[in-house]
Amino acid sequence: MAIAFCRGCGNEITDTTRFCSKCGAPQAVPPVAASPGTPVSYARYDDVPVFRKRWFAVLCCLFFSPALLFILYTGDIYLEKDGKVTPIPQYAKIILMVVGVLSIIRILFALLG
Repeated sequence: MAIAFCRGCGNEITDTTRFCSKCGAPQAVPPVAASPGTPVSYARYDDVPVFRKRWFAVLCCLFFSPALLFILYTGDIYLEKDGKVTPIPQYAKIILMVVGVLSIIRILFALLG
């Protein structure tokens, strides 16, 4: 921990302090980078990026399969269940990948045939 100064009043604080103890001003705390392979967890469904939400995956499956395959390849898709944010089950991820690949094959046959 290093010494820093409050953005509001200039009070001496630590660099990990979220709020100044003197004036209560919020401080910018740099986010801790997750190491590769560490699963990401979200506290609220609103914190999940749009391209990782279930409804976006369904739209990609219907209208733009390559985007869906890329999203599935690079990480998880999340849903809100019983007030908790959870990734979709592995079997659902596999089903979406199969549907995406079949959709691309169907489009290629339509274009080439």
